[in-house]
Amino acid sequence: MNINQQLWIGLVGVHPHSENSILGSYSGGFTNIVVFAQNKAEFKKEVSKFCLENNLDVFEIEDIERVSKRMKKHKLGTSVLKIIEYVRVTGLPCMSDLHVI
Repeated sequence: MNINQQLWIGLVGVHPHSENSILGSYSGGFTNIVVFAQNKAEFKKEVSKFCLENNLDVFEIEDIERVSKRMKKHKLGTSVLKIIEYVRVTGLPCMSDLHVI
């Protein structure tokens, strides 16, 4: 993480990369992912890398914005606040609950 990076969040649609995915027998799902990034392009790059490391392929990313902006517009749930704090402390990307489809 460098000094120009901020926390970003987005809703990410994922498919299993292989049979050993956290999705089990489900064909896909959606989750919020939080990472440190400088802009939307870097957010997408970091999210894709994080998902691949977790045996997931990204098929959609939407609602990307800085966490600070999201917090001004919406009241965030406890699970999302927990991953924001985790990323803030560790610098590691993190996903919220996975909602399977």
